[in-house]
Amino acid sequence: MSCVSFILLTLTSTWSMTIVLSEDAGRSVLSERKKLKDDFYKPDIEKFCSLEVACDGVSGTRIPIQLPRGRDGSNGARGPTGPSGPRGRNGARGPAGPPGKASTGVRPSAFMVGTIAHRYPHSHKKQREVLIYDYVLTNAGKDYDNVTGIYSAPLNGTYSFTVTFAAHAGKEAAGELRVSGSDTFIGRVWAISRPSWTMSSNTFVIQLKEGQRVWIKPIESALQLYGNFYCTFSGHALFYD
Repeated sequence: MSCVSFILLTLTSTWSMTIVLSEDAGRSVLSERKKLKDDFYKPDIEKFCSLEVACDGVSGTRIPIQLPRGRDGSNGARGPTGPSGPRGRNGARGPAGPPGKASTGVRPSAFMVGTIAHRYPHSHKKQREVLIYDYVLTNAGKDYDNVTGIYSAPLNGTYSFTVTFAAHAGKEAAGELRVSGSDTFIGRVWAISRPSWTMSSNTFVIQLKEGQRVWIKPIESALQLYGNFYCTFSGHALFYD
């Protein structure tokens, strides 16, 4: 076989270079194929330069030799965001947090009392300074003393009190809210049942110190209290300092 004394170089879309050699040169190249393949072949390479060896006069002896991968190109534009995946399973429940603080302080304090029996002037002979109610509906915290008729503030804070009076027909019933440490009354409630039956009420929001006392003092000229729980006295702590 004659040796071809020229080299044919062709460029393709994959930068393919073809060299045509003699049969002896081809065998020499074949012996190096495995080494070249082990050194340079990488299955994940998609684009590469290839060197192809062919022997003159021997059909089908075109042997591709893969070269190392070139440098990476620049990053392409970012693709669109894919759809959201399915929701995962709920995680384990966390530990319980510390207990919160009560909005009205560390202890409850509320009461409501009223008169069941009718009251007349002669009924108040022993109650000229403090009106003592004969029925206790609520006494949370036990701060109202139903024997003395006096409420004592358990802590420094702000309190709300409501006083209601109803008078017999054609008569009057009244009282005033008193607080220890004050020389005068906080407020009055007066019911005048003329020409017909009447009720009257008022609410007072006041600040108290721990141990201060609150009570209702009857008014001498208006002692005709209608019973059946129409005359009431109630109060509770709004919040503590």
